[in-house]
Amino acid sequence: SGYQTGGMTMHIFILDTLPDLSLTKNARRGGGASHWATQANATRIERQRAYVLLRQAMQEAPMSPLKIPSLPVAITFALCFGDNRRRDLDGAAAACASWIDALVDLKVMEDDSTKYVRRLTYEALDGNPKRTEITVEDWSKGGTP
Repeated sequence: SGYQTGGMTMHIFILDTLPDLSLTKNARRGGGASHWATQANATRIERQRAYVLLRQAMQEAPMSPLKIPSLPVAITFALCFGDNRRRDLDGAAAACASWIDALVDLKVMEDDSTKYVRRLTYEALDGNPKRTEITVEDWSKGGTP
């Protein structure tokens, strides 16, 4: 895992894991959709896991973390699945929601409403190993991070 700050307006998290893909909309809709309470518990556990991993990445950084909580941001999730299976990126968005909540919990941004999250992008990366790269950029200059 890793963490970088770029200038005064960017956080980059590189984590050697993926969000819990059992939380994707396709997995939830699939043949074993569980009770809402079971899904809520799995989401809570994933949010806690994301918080711990992101906090650890920030603590291991060579620079002290820069927080940009009051600015609107653009968030990019770049996911490397580590295999050649076909994936549905919009399905993975639900799995990333807990990670966005963890960024708010860590005070990387004010909250995850549209007032603060102005753009949310998902990308697929080729290759190995499995990893998640999260970039949080300043969006306060009218859409030009």
